Amino acid sequence: MGWSIVNRRQIAVLGFLGSLAVMGLLLSIVGLERIGTALSTASPGLLALVGLFGLGQVSAWGLSLRTVMGSLDEPVSRRKGIALYASAMFANNVTPFGQAGGEPVTAYVINRVTDTRFETGLAAIATVDAAHVFTSISIAVTGGLLTVTVFSPNQQLTLVVLGVLGLGVAVGVAGSLLVRYRRSIARGLEVPVADAIHRLGAAFPDRLANLLQTARSRFANFQGDLGRIAANQRTLVLALGYSTAGWLFEVGALSLALWGLGGPVPVATVLVIIPVGKLAGFVPLPGGFGSIEAMLVGLLVATTPVAGGMATAAVLLHRAATYWLPTILGGSVSLALGVTTRWG
Repeated sequence: MGWSIVNRRQIAVLGFLGSLAVMGLLLSIVGLERIGTALSTASPGLLALVGLFGLGQVSAWGLSLRTVMGSLDEPVSRRKGIALYASAMFANNVTPFGQAGGEPVTAYVINRVTDTRFETGLAAIATVDAAHVFTSISIAVTGGLLTVTVFSPNQQLTLVVLGVLGLGVAVGVAGSLLVRYRRSIARGLEVPVADAIHRLGAAFPDRLANLLQTARSRFANFQGDLGRIAANQRTLVLALGYSTAGWLFEVGALSLALWGLGGPVPVATVLVIIPVGKLAGFVPLPGGFGSIEAMLVGLLVATTPVAGGMATAAVLLHRAATYWLPTILGGSVSLALGVTTRWG
């Protein structure tokens, strides 16, 4: 166990060192002087407004989690729902690969705070994250359509838009098929999974067999909770609505930062850039720190007239509100969990 803890700490340290290396490379390529010049024009009012948009994103996504929890007969207050999601963002933002698989950590936090079953918390956060994927692509597709029909995109932006539209169609088709045939898929997996668990239980000692039996029971609970969520259309609509609001707050944070620094970009373009830039979060760096900044700056410079220094300054302000602020808030919540496990 001790080795495991040390190993996780080493991975986290290596992840942050990698992020710092990427950020150092980005800042050196763009130029600290140009970035500093752009940042010097930011007023305190601009910083406060961008920060409020960041808080708006955390709040909207926390309400999405609260809505899903309510459909599972595990009601939480608005404050608790927002705090739980802030804690989830903290876990994702400090863990390498957290953006690709932070759900179990969040489910543990939900379980510890609310006495909800782990598998119920996992079903809730998995649903919220799936909603984020769907709404992010929907927003990007909407921005792409607006860009093509209303604005005159350059070649680089056109390629990005076409890629987003293609991805949106693929995800939409896949999602529709999964929802439509979810019961058939679950039934198809149930027999081989149960058979594999039975074989493992027969081949290993009783203690492991009991563990596998518990895992099968929890998987059945998880599957049942997902089915309850999927059957509640009102919950799905509200969760998607809050998820969309969260993305729009993030789009607003970057748009406002660009506008305040003197480099306005059409909101339709930012609607495309934000979801595409977030794909860099799947790089094994904590919360995509470094990789997302580099991706967003690259997209802004390649697809808009904004200069590198101003683009980098705007992205840094945007990430301060949507990465560092939630990380600090979520870290405070997680620290409080070390003192007490129940709060209202």
